Amino acid sequence: MPDVKVTQLNTPEEITDFNALFSEYTHRIDTLAESPTTDIPSNLVEEIRRRADVVVFLAYKKDKPAGFAVAIEGFSTFRALPVLNIHDLGVSAGSQKQGVGTALLQAIGEEAKKRGCCKLSLEVYEHNADAFNLYQAKGFSTLTGNDGSERTLFMVKQV
Repeated sequence: MPDVKVTQLNTPEEITDFNALFSEYTHRIDTLAESPTTDIPSNLVEEIRRRADVVVFLAYKKDKPAGFAVAIEGFSTFRALPVLNIHDLGVSAGSQKQGVGTALLQAIGEEAKKRGCCKLSLEVYEHNADAFNLYQAKGFSTLTGNDGSERTLFMVKQV
């Protein structure tokens, strides 16, 4: 099973590992996107470290970086409790289908419990069947209305 650690990216090794994994992840997304995103912001690590509501997970297999996740704590007004949103989760191409995603999700769940969160949330591209299937197998479901008749859609607007 991969080793996963929660980090604020305090060491040069963690920063290097995160940047490499995040770069691979964003490159894969860019190849699938209609309009590729910009380069990784040069101040990304600095901004992550400034925020107590952002938590980074790094996964290793045989001491080599294998995956990462970035989660952001939000708040449920319906439950008056924190929510942990998995904003990004990526597994390196050479480590896929080896339990890295599962290990990351387990570590994120443990962190959510420590923070007193009432739930985890995430977004997944519809075409990303492998990730969607993993999330479903680990207990995630699409959000529907009370009677199950309609799905909730995730929407964005650039500002």
